[in-house]
Parts: sequence; structure tokens; C-alpha cells
Amino acid sequence: MQPPKGYTLEDGRNSLRMRRALYGYKQAGRLWWKKFDDMVKGMGFKSIASDPCIYIRTGDNGKHTYLLLYVDDILIADASMDVIDEIKAALKARWRMSDLGEAKWILGISIVRTEQGAHLSQSAYIDSLVHRFPVGHSRPVLTPMDPSYRPMDPSSPPANREVFQSLVGSLMWAGVGTRGDIAFHVGVLGRCNAQPTEADMEAALRVVGYLRTTRELGIWVSKGMGSTVLEGWTDSDWAGDAVDRKSTTGYVFKLYGTPISWASVKQPTTALSTVHAEYVALCEATRDAAWLLQLLDGLKVQQARPVPIHSDSTGALTLAQHPAFHRQSKHIDVQYHYVREAQEKGWISVSKVSGSDNTADILTKALARTLHQRHVEGLGLLYSPRPHTPAIHPPIIDSPNPMSSGGRGQGRAERGRGGARGGRGGARGGRGGRGGSMGSA
Repeated sequence: MQPPKGYTLEDGRNSLRMRRALYGYKQAGRLWWKKFDDMVKGMGFKSIASDPCIYIRTGDNGKHTYLLLYVDDILIADASMDVIDEIKAALKARWRMSDLGEAKWILGISIVRTEQGAHLSQSAYIDSLVHRFPVGHSRPVLTPMDPSYRPMDPSSPPANREVFQSLVGSLMWAGVGTRGDIAFHVGVLGRCNAQPTEADMEAALRVVGYLRTTRELGIWVSKGMGSTVLEGWTDSDWAGDAVDRKSTTGYVFKLYGTPISWASVKQPTTALSTVHAEYVALCEATRDAAWLLQLLDGLKVQQARPVPIHSDSTGALTLAQHPAFHRQSKHIDVQYHYVREAQEKGWISVSKVSGSDNTADILTKALARTLHQRHVEGLGLLYSPRPHTPAIHPPIIDSPNPMSSGGRGQGRAERGRGGARGGRGGARGGRGGRGGSMGSA
């Protein structure tokens, strides 16, 4: 920042006090959100407790209007276009904004509507990845990672760190948007950011090749597609990290057959047994279930309690259901016993699922083709906007010219633990906006 003409600073002894936040400063995002928050609350909206950037207004007829803010992108949802137009007019009167009409793109995610529902995908974003990071061949890649891959192989020569970090960060945005089938693989690659090797680079490019092969894969959203009950699956890979022998937590929650929240995160402590690792994973899923219940309640989407959460570990389920003292489990940190409290209070119910039917398995390890494709379908990822289309044997499509993703946001990454989370569906305030864009849902 430069002082105005005619004003001379005296060698650092003076400072200037800003009367407003400059675009990009750390205070700007907060101040922009506060201005927006004050205005929409004056229009009768209320922010929900679980995400202050999601707003809801209930009309005299009992119907709800939703408004979602992400930095300076806004989505408005209502059954009446007259209501949507009224809100747009009020916002335009206050700020300079672009009206983009019916929502077709948001944060690099394409929205294709049919009479049955909507299909969300990141095919254009994937095209831009293929353009920026050429795979080098046109062969179809049907799994994102070779199960035999080991990160940071000391026998492999070092790779360009900046290019590798850029590639992994770009992949992470796909993994947290619509492509939960690569969340684990991107998390593993993220653990190599400090000292990547050529083998790590090759593994990352394989994920790009897999995305190119499955570029039309996405999330199908339809009320009539699956269960109306929020349901979760959880799994872990005990001591799966070859470097520090820590385990990986994976879980996914689905509603109406659609994945709405998933995570693949390296556990912070060393698990001493499979049961220990599975119990930690079960607790992490329970925490997310509690947040999702708050989110759905705020959106007036009523959900019955308890939320079913499935695990393939009999030992972990026993620990959750029977709080007895055991020599093998007495060392487990007290924070992970939250799952017991949640079950006792009726927030969740835990149950057994076979390992082959546990969808969360894809979030904890690299799988062979058959099992990988089975769990991709279990995640609810489909190729076309028809509920019955299976995510198996995808067509091989040559990538067209690259397109901009159009997204302003950044994927949330837990770099220290090598994790990736996605599907939260919430909005976040960010940098102060100089103008915004609106779409109607």
C-alpha cells in the first residue's frame, strides 16, 4: 500500500489507519460477510447454526427459501421464481452483481438438470487438469492407484516439487467436490509434498489419467433415488502408512442415495490394533453425523434419530455398544469414547456390515479394479443423469479443449495428516468481494 500524494512518512514512525478493508486483506472477508449478513437478515433470512453462510427464510405459507454464500458467489433456491427475482433485485440494488440465471456452474461443478433430478460433475475442470498435466498416453485408466504403490520410494529420483504440489492441490479440488473415489489416493500423494519422487509424480499422473477416463462420473441428486434416512459407513486401514505406520480413517454419509459428506484422513495417533484404528474411525464418523444432523435440522430437513452407521469391525462395534474395561483397550484416549455417548443418547446406532459391502473401504486403501468399481457404484457416483446407470466400464472419451473451472475456492486439505474431505455442501465466507454473481437453484 502506498500513502496518498502529498503525505510523507517519517522513516517508519508513522502509520496509516484504513477506514475500510482493502480487497484481499485478512479483515476483508469478515467485513464483507458481515455486510452481507446484515442485509439478508434485514430481508427476513436467518443463518443456520452449523454454517453461518447458509441462510433460510420461511414464508407465511410455510415454504422455505434458501440462500447460500461462497465468497462472492450466491445461490438462491425457492419453488417460486417471483421470490427469487425479488431477492435478486434487492441484492442488485445494494451491490454490483451479475445475474447468471439458472445455476449451471458453481465452483467448477457442472449442474445438469432433468425431470428426475440433477447431475453434478467436474468434467470441464478435469479437462483443464489433463491440459495442464499431460498423462503422456491415451490408454484408459480404470483405477486411480496401483495397490502396490509405495510413497516416497528412496530408490526413485526426486521430482519437481512445485509441479507436484500444484498437481496434488488441483486433484484435491476434484476430490472434495464430486469425486470421492479419489479422496484416499490424493491424501496419500499429499503426504509426499515435501520430498516427492518421480514414482510419486507417476502415481499422481495416474490419478489424472483415471479422471480423464471417468470424466463424466458425478453425483446424481434425486429424492426418489434412495433411502430418505441419513446413513453412514466407516472403515480404517490399520498401520497402512508405510513410513510412520499410522492408520487411515474413511467414512461416507449418503442421503437419498447421494453422497453428501465423505472423508479420508490419516489418524493423528498410532493405533495398536485393528480394533483401535476402527474405533477411532467410528468416532470420527460419529462426529460428522452430529454435524450433519445439525445442518439438516437448520435446513428444515427432518431426520429421525438415531443415524445408522455401519462398520465391518466386530471389535469396534463391541467397544461402542458395551463400555466395559478391557486390558487391550484401556489405553484408548477418552475423546474417542464420544461414540459411546452418542449411541447412549440415541443420536446414532452402530451396526455390522460385511467388508465387501463396506463402501468406506474405497476411502482407506488402493483397491483392485473389480472392488474399486463396486465401491464407486456404492458411493452413488454415476455417469449419466439416470438413477439406474451403473458406474462400471466407463466410455473412453477424448478430452476437448480445456475450460476454466470457474471456481474461486480452494479445496480444504489436511496436509499434515495427508487427508482429504469433501461433499460438505456448505458455504464459506472468504475474501471481500468487489462484486458478485448469483444463480438460482
